[in-house]
Amino acid sequence: MAFKRADAEKIVERALQASRADETLVLLEFYRRAVTRFGENEIHQNVDESHVDLTVQAAVGKKVGVARGNVNREGDTKKLAETAFAIARVQGEKEDYAGLAEPSAVPAVGSYSDVTANYTPDQRADAAGEVIAAAKAAKMKAAGSFRTEGGALTVANSKGVMVHHPYTEAELVGVVMAEDASGYCEGGGWDATRIDVAALAEDAVRRAELSRVPRDVEPGQYDLVVEPYAVAELFTWLAFVVFDTRAYQEGRSLLSKRMGEKIMGDNITIVDDGLSPETVPLPFDFEGVPRQRVTLVEKGVASGLCYDLATAAKEAKKTTGHALPPGAGYGPFPLNLALEAGDSSVEEMLASMERGLYATRFHYVNGFVEPMQAVFTGMTRDGTFWVEGGEIKYGVKNLRWTESMLRAFSNVRTLGRDRRLLGVTNGIRTVSPAVYFKDFTFTGTTEH
Repeated sequence: MAFKRADAEKIVERALQASRADETLVLLEFYRRAVTRFGENEIHQNVDESHVDLTVQAAVGKKVGVARGNVNREGDTKKLAETAFAIARVQGEKEDYAGLAEPSAVPAVGSYSDVTANYTPDQRADAAGEVIAAAKAAKMKAAGSFRTEGGALTVANSKGVMVHHPYTEAELVGVVMAEDASGYCEGGGWDATRIDVAALAEDAVRRAELSRVPRDVEPGQYDLVVEPYAVAELFTWLAFVVFDTRAYQEGRSLLSKRMGEKIMGDNITIVDDGLSPETVPLPFDFEGVPRQRVTLVEKGVASGLCYDLATAAKEAKKTTGHALPPGAGYGPFPLNLALEAGDSSVEEMLASMERGLYATRFHYVNGFVEPMQAVFTGMTRDGTFWVEGGEIKYGVKNLRWTESMLRAFSNVRTLGRDRRLLGVTNGIRTVSPAVYFKDFTFTGTTEH
């Protein structure tokens, strides 16, 4: 991949010079994304695409217009600037428009790997092949994908902001299936060479083996140990439902009346940290503001939120560097969530369980059942097990659960000491340990 900072700056400078707006924000996104997909133990698709996308936000007073498009020719830049200006002129005033950021120093963080940016189809095929080989050896079938991406983000504005950051991403997702069972694996980060494909494939096969011939379990409240995969799904929804700052300011969030109160257990601390080396760092937001670490829940107490310029102005606060792209229409909310680790291993958690369940991951989650109490519903998937006397006894058919996340995270017995980065390519990244919930509520059964 070759897209130098100097090239990016030329494009955004042309857009700024072409704009006739009072204030202009320019966002340039370059990426080359490649995906190898496999199913039924065969690779069936390779996709490789490159884009140079430019977003121009033009403000005429408090009238704001946004235009976005590909930049393939020099004239495209000027056209987008003119379009954004034309849109702005016919808009009504945007009351929460808070202007543009002033230039400020951006911390240096590393999240770029030449190897990842230039990963070949053969290298992705080798990774897929490891998962397929593990499945074949167990007389099962594998499906999934291996994705790599290299890119750069540049943000500039008419007040002099000019920031640029190159990045890479890599992610393996796999499901191993038998006739009556399945196992899941996922691993990712900014360095593809750090993904232990063999270990992930082996774990997926093991879960599928253990969950063969699943049995029925009646709905009810059970102790539950979940892998980081399940925690990541819950946190993705918590970001939207609980930690959306706009929802908080509009009275649509449970935090609107509970900021500063105890909402979870003493052992729960949740932060958003886009600079952490445990995630895929991005040192600034889409307004060009340096990102800050924000503690959202500290020892169970709701303690903070993420802000952009507009939401910060409403509360006479400073932005925390969490603006989303122009025209997003929601947020800001955390994009790099982390749950503070505990001191247990999954094996220790299970060994301490008298009777209960162990789940690999959740799916079909809906976080809008009762937003003011953070009541979510969802299902288990790809490896759910009955535990008794500290041992996994057998696989069980998937269960539906409906539970308040306030109640669930107020009843956490122990947290895992090891954390895993998940959701690398879905927009909301999580760094999660395993969690032992007490008396988690299961409300329905399934056929499989």
